[in-house]
Amino acid sequence: GVMTQIAVRMLGKFSAVVEGKALTRLTGSKVQELFAYLLIHRGRPQSREVLASLLWGDTETWRAKKYLRQALWQLHSALRSFGAAAGTMLCIDPEWIELRVAPELWLDVGLLEDAYARVSTVESSVALRPADAERLRAAVAVYDDHLLPGWYQDWCAYERERFLGIFLSLLDVLMADSEVRGQAEEGIRYGATSLRHDRARERTHQRVMRLHCLCGDRAAALRQYDRCVLALDEELGVAPSDETKQLYEEVRNGLPKYTGARQVSISSDDVRLGELLDRLKHISRNLDGYREQVQSSIKAVELVLGGASETHPARRRSPRLAAAS
Repeated sequence: GVMTQIAVRMLGKFSAVVEGKALTRLTGSKVQELFAYLLIHRGRPQSREVLASLLWGDTETWRAKKYLRQALWQLHSALRSFGAAAGTMLCIDPEWIELRVAPELWLDVGLLEDAYARVSTVESSVALRPADAERLRAAVAVYDDHLLPGWYQDWCAYERERFLGIFLSLLDVLMADSEVRGQAEEGIRYGATSLRHDRARERTHQRVMRLHCLCGDRAAALRQYDRCVLALDEELGVAPSDETKQLYEEVRNGLPKYTGARQVSISSDDVRLGELLDRLKHISRNLDGYREQVQSSIKAVELVLGGASETHPARRRSPRLAAAS
């Protein structure tokens, strides 16, 4: 095939390689962040104003715009130093910045998005076409780790959750395909990969249980149910759904009648729900932190008011009430 000129990996540690040489001039973390953001939103012009506030939101507007100009210059110089193809990818005008999609660009997250777009319309009760199955396998193979681990910016947390949702949906399709073709062991492997990244994903546990049944391994299906119960309890504090419990009863009373692959949902709703769950967990963690701060502040106020409490009975009561609440 044609030699890849520019290869960028963002699933795992960020790396940009041009003709086998690393883009060493992308050393600044903000230049990398700008490049990563533009790559994820490639082909869509981005407003300078939005980029400046997104990447330097904690500084004054004029300074944020200055930092953006410097980062753009560094990024443009780094790309241009690798020749015409790389140099023309970045399109800059006074108001908008766009990273153009170039045929020379290989992007790991792009593989995921392309595969997702290709199969989101596929009927799940029939086997995938070999070319589509191959495309999916290649896409899930590049998912070494979550998007840019160690980057804690809000936009990155959102995109990380979106790409995880896409990855898990692609594994759903591959599992459904394995089920239709009667390749249970292959499907179970995809299930194990899925659960490594999201151990409390109930529908994956259900599908793995059915795949074990397809092998005739009832004991493995029952053990999978136990793992599902434990993961749901530890991760989310919930019990399995009625559907999962019903499947468990079917397995316990004899192997459930095999009826081919169940419908596999690959709607964007799943991805949005995943994002929502991630945000709720994030808020919950923050609330725990705030609760601790409030409790320590209450104790500090109680200490300060301790001496004055004899002369101010109302004050004596309120911190305790606050602590109780």
